Amino acid sequence: CSFSCLVVWKKREKEMSGEDKPQPLVPIDIYLNKLEDWLIDRKWVPKNYFEKLKVVRQTIQTVWETTPKDLKNGIEMEDVTLFIAETIFNKLKTREGFSEKNMLGQFSSSITKKWNDIVKGFQKDRIYLADAAKHLTHNVSFEVSATKKTITRAKKKLKDMDSKEVDLKSTIARYNHAFHSECKTLGFEASSAAGLVEKIGSLQTQLDPLFDSVIMQLSSATFREALLYYQEFIGFTTGNTDENDVVVPTISYLMQTGNSAVHTFLTGEVVEVNNFIPGSSASSDNDVGLSIDFGDAP
Repeated sequence: CSFSCLVVWKKREKEMSGEDKPQPLVPIDIYLNKLEDWLIDRKWVPKNYFEKLKVVRQTIQTVWETTPKDLKNGIEMEDVTLFIAETIFNKLKTREGFSEKNMLGQFSSSITKKWNDIVKGFQKDRIYLADAAKHLTHNVSFEVSATKKTITRAKKKLKDMDSKEVDLKSTIARYNHAFHSECKTLGFEASSAAGLVEKIGSLQTQLDPLFDSVIMQLSSATFREALLYYQEFIGFTTGNTDENDVVVPTISYLMQTGNSAVHTFLTGEVVEVNNFIPGSSASSDNDVGLSIDFGDAP
């Protein structure tokens, strides 16, 4: 991996009107893993720069905890470079309580003073170049690769979520269709759960005619003859000739009393049947807050 760098030679002598003229930018290719060595070989930074950089890092460590939190949000202490240090220092210079100076022109705040020393420490002997080279090498070698893997995993996850979304929408559509089909089977239309309890409750009114029809069939002469024949047949096959022994007690009870409550059939106690009536307070109370989300809303 190579790194293209623009090297600026400040001046070069030109025998042209007796004036010096800045040399234009010269692009050169430097292998990324050799960038730090190149800076040392070309004497852009001293060989022992890491010792001076260590002192700067120690200063950062001592002032980091006391630095205002809003100035270091999203920044790790190990990632502080000259550029970040200058940003923090420039903000401190304009902040009340940190920008005041004493009679000698020095900052009164120890925090501002230390960040000023950090900036100057980076700039001295241009050690910030070696520090930036180390960060660049690390980011290209590790962070970029890790970021690519993260992006790949994120894309795969998005693809899986898109597929899951399609499946969920299909399931929603299937249940939506089943809901409407069941409502049609019950004899009413329902686009949502609003009023659903009331509509279902209204179906109970259809039970009374059905019950009356059953009682009428049970009370018919034809059915009575069939029941008598069945009772005699059971008595003949079992040898039980006791006429008081009821073979089908439920049917016999309905034939005698007509439609009544199950409680009355089981206990003999006559009670008043209070069927659910649509539009009553019970129905309105149960209907509060009901809603079905079929996923139609954006």
